[in-house]
Amino acid sequence: MRIYNRGLTAEEIEVNNKADRKRFKEENVIPISTEEELMKVENGKTYELKNDIEVKGDLTNVISKINNKEIEIKSNDKKIINNGKYYTSNSRYTIPVNKYGYVIEGLELYYDGIDNTGTGSHDNKSSVWKDLSGKDRDGILKNMDTSTAWGEEGLNFDGIDDIVAIDEMNYENITLEVVAAPEERKNDDNYMSIIGNVEEGGYHLITQSTDKFDFGVYLNETSSYVYVPTTYQVKFNTGRKYTISGTYDGNTLKRMTSNNYAEIKQKGTITKTQNNTYMVLGGNPLGSEYQEGAYHGAIYSARVYSRVISDEEKSVNYMADKDRYIM
Repeated sequence: MRIYNRGLTAEEIEVNNKADRKRFKEENVIPISTEEELMKVENGKTYELKNDIEVKGDLTNVISKINNKEIEIKSNDKKIINNGKYYTSNSRYTIPVNKYGYVIEGLELYYDGIDNTGTGSHDNKSSVWKDLSGKDRDGILKNMDTSTAWGEEGLNFDGIDDIVAIDEMNYENITLEVVAAPEERKNDDNYMSIIGNVEEGGYHLITQSTDKFDFGVYLNETSSYVYVPTTYQVKFNTGRKYTISGTYDGNTLKRMTSNNYAEIKQKGTITKTQNNTYMVLGGNPLGSEYQEGAYHGAIYSARVYSRVISDEEKSVNYMADKDRYIM
């Protein structure tokens, strides 16, 4: 930092600039504004997007150069857009996301509370929660007064019988993700189901009576539900927004929240629900010998993947949640 008590001439400013570049080795960043320029990137150079660039051609070569660290594209808020996929920052260029910033590979369901109509509006008090994954699995609000259930950023569940009914969804590998703000329960049930298809089979994200999040899957090999270890659970504060993620890949259950991570090794295959039960938000779909209570609180976003997303992809989704829902 330098402060002068007079204005500098153009020549003096250039002298200082040259000295700074020499001393601090300012990198030579090449601006990119068009698809043609992007497709001609050269190894060993650093680039910066000056605007959003839509690529109609094959992006494989550019992505390969970024993956192999042959080039660097400086991070900013500009995007590369290719066949409906968005690449939004240097750490995420190799991961295609949708326009909201969420990983799209394997995305089977996506509800967004800010955009509950699919058109960018959160003001629609409809009895339908629009699925934005492209799979048309719109959620149907049951036992909910649409005039009061919809909040500014999502749905409010009363802890009695409010649910959102969804199509049947059964997958061998699974990722469940939600943004939620649980409240104190209104009954003595041991569990409150946030999202799941539980009926002697399936999988779910829940809160326990001890105010802790959990993720479980029903396995053929154990004929019961398996959870991440209770020891590593995290107590939540009522009314606070959390991102909660649960994954199972046939060998390991993982649960991640905004400030906690836990896993358990358990080899097995997920059992389909007894009656091919549909998925729901906010409760147990049909009831079973494994009873769950109704969820009390807000749900802002829900995503279901038919695969296990990586830790890096979870981080991408978390950052999108954080940006959209300000946690």
